[in-house]
Amino acid sequence: MKRTLFSVIVAASLILGGCSSTSPTARKSKAPPPPPELVGGQSAAYMMFQAARQWSQDVQMYSMESIDLDSLRGKQGKFAAWRASFVSPSRGRIKTYAYSVIDAQGIRSGVSHEPDQPFMTRPQQTPFYIQAIKTDSPEALEAALTDKQIKDMADKNPDSPLFFQIEATAQSQMSPAWRVVWGPTIAQSTGS
Repeated sequence: MKRTLFSVIVAASLILGGCSSTSPTARKSKAPPPPPELVGGQSAAYMMFQAARQWSQDVQMYSMESIDLDSLRGKQGKFAAWRASFVSPSRGRIKTYAYSVIDAQGIRSGVSHEPDQPFMTRPQQTPFYIQAIKTDSPEALEAALTDKQIKDMADKNPDSPLFFQIEATAQSQMSPAWRVVWGPTIAQSTGS
């Protein structure tokens, strides 16, 4: 009888003890998540490169460009989203990836990709190793603004959106080089 009574008391205290007030962690209000941060092209390139290496071990970057999202505009060479194409020489294929810090305009947060396509070389552009990206996009903007004509154009168009692109072309001696464009695209630019 004593054992049964003792068991009932222990069970009741455990049940009632579990029904006490809210736990200390539940009382604390959760802080809102920090706003997403814009990223430079070099950081975005490495994020997409990691995913591209899972597709093929011999990937090389072919080109990369900024994506200016309506919900989070780019500033000073940093953007919420980037798009890059990677080539696999052994497969003879090219695959496009996107990296975004938010879900917007049909682009998922994180790294996403499109199906790969056949790749044909072009004499005016060549793939390059990601290690060849020595300068990040904010530094490319600073370098562009050292040119007097570009600085004057930028001062005349302070609200113009910027577009960044990196690729290795004949114009850059087949080494990767940033192109900073004042305008939403190269076709709609006021200068670069």
